[in-house]
Amino acid sequence: MELLKSFNSFIWSYIMFFMLGAGIYFTIKTKFAQLTMLPEMFKLVTKDIGKKVDGISGFQAFCVSLASRVGVGNIAGVAIAIVTGGPGAIFWMWVTAFFCCSTSFVECTLAQIYKIPNKDGTFYGGPAYYMKNALKQPVVAYIFSVLMCFMFCMVYSVQANTITISTETAFGINRLGMTIFLCIITALTVFGQMKSVAKISEKMVPIMAFIYIISAIIVSIMNFDKIPQAIYLIFHDAFSPNAMIGGGIGVAIMTGVRRGIFSNEAGVGSVPNAAATAEAKHPVQQGFIQSFGVYVATFFVCGATAFIIILTGKYNLGADPTGIELAQVSLAACFGNIANQILSIIIFLFAFSTIIGNYYYAEIILAFFKNGNSALYMNIFRVVVLVTVFIGGLQDLGIVWESTDLIMGFLCITNIYAILRLSKYSFEALNDYVEQKKTGIEEPIFDSTKISNTEGIFAWKK
Repeated sequence: MELLKSFNSFIWSYIMFFMLGAGIYFTIKTKFAQLTMLPEMFKLVTKDIGKKVDGISGFQAFCVSLASRVGVGNIAGVAIAIVTGGPGAIFWMWVTAFFCCSTSFVECTLAQIYKIPNKDGTFYGGPAYYMKNALKQPVVAYIFSVLMCFMFCMVYSVQANTITISTETAFGINRLGMTIFLCIITALTVFGQMKSVAKISEKMVPIMAFIYIISAIIVSIMNFDKIPQAIYLIFHDAFSPNAMIGGGIGVAIMTGVRRGIFSNEAGVGSVPNAAATAEAKHPVQQGFIQSFGVYVATFFVCGATAFIIILTGKYNLGADPTGIELAQVSLAACFGNIANQILSIIIFLFAFSTIIGNYYYAEIILAFFKNGNSALYMNIFRVVVLVTVFIGGLQDLGIVWESTDLIMGFLCITNIYAILRLSKYSFEALNDYVEQKKTGIEEPIFDSTKISNTEGIFAWKK
């Protein structure tokens, strides 16, 4: 545990500046599209709701990506951030999210540009594909794919770990029994089809996110007089953290960035796998849709958790309770012990939907190794999913989170390197989209010849 902490502290001190630097660069090059195109983002997210398509609709791809983004990182992760880095860590989570919106735009637009068509009219793609076909670096693509598979295993462990801790705290359910139950329902899900995963996510994500945000609003109303002080703490401690936080402002920033990236996944390279599967008339559409997902995951859901914990004042810097237990204690302070049960159910939905979303990504990653034709490799991975869920359900909280951060760090380095090299093509696509909108075209249509280098583009060639 101490070795993992030391190594993460070292590597993330560099990754932090690398990620934020890339996000700032993308923000400038896209002319602050995460702000100027916000109405367009909302319009694109909502226009496909309930729409029937042969493949995966834009809204379904958004929900699958949101299913992986909105998980325990938005609740347990935020609680850990506050205990470790103080309320100021939340400010740095928000800063990270703002700039990561442009990072998410770039990686998801690239995933759409370089997606691969299936014979049945559906698509697949993601970082491994644009690394191999556009960047022409297959070794980097394979390294990324292997790291991503390890990352999925860690994510399954984190989600299972949080579910079992939450249900034990709320209902007194034995962790082994809950872990076995979780393995059973995970097996029933992952041995289904990709479209069923998208449909499950489409229904679960909006409902659970809405319930949780409403709970936070109620807590805020009940503690209305404390809101100014909570806001003051977040901004004040971002630059002048409490003396009890060892390492001061550096720890606050690093904690905020790490937990922010874990919660919104921008730059990690997981979300583009879902973005590539969506039907779209222009690659930029998925870039905008997935950028909006960063706002929802970090500003809305993470913000809701932050206010619940800070307003109730149940946190102790550098001490227990932490993680999901702190969130449960905080809600119980307002709603009584029944809040433990309610939050445990919400956590179950959040965490299980993340398992679903990340499994969806895993299918796409494994298709990269065997061109999507190996049922044997897919079944082996499904068994691995169940094993990691089982282990995570019984493992120590700290080990699981630190291991996940380590793998995520290497993924960020690999993916950001690739999208920095290829980003100019996403900027060209954005310029084309904006120019078409200026001429009065309601829904721009992509022409691959607008990209200065069409090598590696397959789905969009006429």
